[in-house]
Amino acid sequence: MRKPTWNVGITTKLVWILVFFSLIPLSVQVYSLFQTAEVLKKEVGVQYQDVAEVIVEKISLYLAERSADAQILSRSPILGGAELWGQAVRPSHEFVQVLNAYVQATGMYSLVQVVDLDGNLIAVNDHDAEGQPLRTEGLYGKNYGLTPWFRALQEGGERGRSPESSLRRNVTQEVFVESVMVD
Repeated sequence: MRKPTWNVGITTKLVWILVFFSLIPLSVQVYSLFQTAEVLKKEVGVQYQDVAEVIVEKISLYLAERSADAQILSRSPILGGAELWGQAVRPSHEFVQVLNAYVQATGMYSLVQVVDLDGNLIAVNDHDAEGQPLRTEGLYGKNYGLTPWFRALQEGGERGRSPESSLRRNVTQEVFVESVMVD
């Protein structure tokens, strides 16, 4: 008895053999592609992490510098004068001139406002970093007691203290830095 054979032509057999053998390299390529994709995901993640760490370091350095600026300014002997607390100064006052000089020296700030412990504006610079006059007269008489930055300061936000000068002058000096970013 003869065994049954497939009644297919040589062309069909060759096509099936070629398709079978072509699937082997194709499956190897697909496997390699998925392995490469996983490696790339990890490498890109590490690169993004490195970039994020550099950005965080720059921001931390920037904030530390700005905090130091505010602490230096808060320790100014002119600021400690008890006659300033609770009242706004005239634009020609010596403290406003110190603020103007500070803004021009650092070149980092557009507007520096000094408020007392109740949130009342005491002084504000009236010239920008290039020495051009600013119209700040309208700011005097404002109270910042209800603003988020002032409330954060009162509730223990980021600040710097000078205990030795506070004891000497019988005033509390606290600093809060909030940067205005323009997009």
